[in-house]
Amino acid sequence: GLRLAPFFALALAAGLVGVGRYEGGVAAAAADLDLYPGLRILLSVFGLAFYLVKTVLPFGLYPQYVWNPDPQPADGLLIVAAVLFAALAAGALWAWRRGWKAPAVALAVYAVTLAPVLSLVRLDRQQIVSDHHSYLASIAVAAMAATGWRRWHERRPSPAVWAAAATLVLLAGLTVRQIGFWEDSETLWRRTVEAYPLSITAHNNLGRALAERGRVDEAIERFEAAVELQPDYAHAQYNLGSLLMQQERLAEAETRFRAALDAEPRMAQAWSDLGNCVLRQGRAAEAIEAYERALEIAPEFEDARHNLGVARQVLEQQRAAGR
Repeated sequence: GLRLAPFFALALAAGLVGVGRYEGGVAAAAADLDLYPGLRILLSVFGLAFYLVKTVLPFGLYPQYVWNPDPQPADGLLIVAAVLFAALAAGALWAWRRGWKAPAVALAVYAVTLAPVLSLVRLDRQQIVSDHHSYLASIAVAAMAATGWRRWHERRPSPAVWAAAATLVLLAGLTVRQIGFWEDSETLWRRTVEAYPLSITAHNNLGRALAERGRVDEAIERFEAAVELQPDYAHAQYNLGSLLMQQERLAEAETRFRAALDAEPRMAQAWSDLGNCVLRQGRAAEAIEAYERALEIAPEFEDARHNLGVARQVLEQQRAAGR
């Protein structure tokens, strides 16, 4: 145990440094934990049940799961998950008292390993759970399953072998099927949008995939769906502005860029593109202000620096022409 103490100390220090880099620092992050305690607890218990179910039954896997854009403690899904996990915990405790400690140990390791990614620490209504968060924690479940299978194999080897073979074939088939869903970004995010239309990230990422393929009108529809769900989603507003500017819909694009910057004032690229947008509308002075803001945030932003020089030249020409 003590041999692991230095590694724990390093991990703790790295975590504090990471939290400290956020605008509010460690104090603000700690204060944030007091917000929505009931919701945080139930979402965390939901995560514990969700990851366990998906580990045992890996069907319907998606990069994002959004059932409700504003989950509440009384939501039926959260209550069912809490009851399920409580039943599992009670079963593990019952087994412990009868001398079989493996389920309780596995469940405890599983829960502790998942703790840093649960909603107790990080509350995000659009990303309550994410499959990759469970990779490390599922080792405890796999170890318990392996122990159980070994005991079964010792008593009845033939059925155990056939069951293992059938499980491997099933998992291999599911893996091949899942690989097809990850064939490309459009396939992945379109499938996610169809399953979870309330996922803002899915709409935004599908829009980006469509834009990369030159299907601008379809991409605009996806970005509009994202900002309809969450108007202050800066990335979707920015992406929408970029496509509108490509279509020379400059006034609409400007509105979107400004909406993105209202939500995320330190988005240097959005400031730069806002400068491009207003410059193309003949407003060189406003463009200069936008490029300067971009450079305040990202001093090495060469495109913004170049465009700033262009805007200054245009402003000089406008003043010389008496405009």
